[in-house]
Amino acid sequence: MTDTCNETFELFGDQWNLRIIDSIHLENRRFTEIQRLTTINTATLTKKLKYLEKLGLLDRIQEYCDKQSVAYRLTELGRELLPIIKKMRHFSSQLDVSAKE
Repeated sequence: MTDTCNETFELFGDQWNLRIIDSIHLENRRFTEIQRLTTINTATLTKKLKYLEKLGLLDRIQEYCDKQSVAYRLTELGRELLPIIKKMRHFSSQLDVSAKE
């Protein structure tokens, strides 16, 4: 299997990556907003944001009104994941979670 394919599996297999992307899809979000929406602890969120930025899915942007404040936004590549997340949400609504042991 290619490294690119493995990276994609890691992206989708991690419990936080798609939640972070989904939390940013409507607007730019600050760290604390993402943390509140996803309930991820500070250390994990920091690590995941850096990872998603490295993959080219997020941009870290300095806010215009406050030079010390940064926000995150989806890149064009990151926005390509939104229809996939929507389909995953639809698929999960059809699962019988009571079957889980």
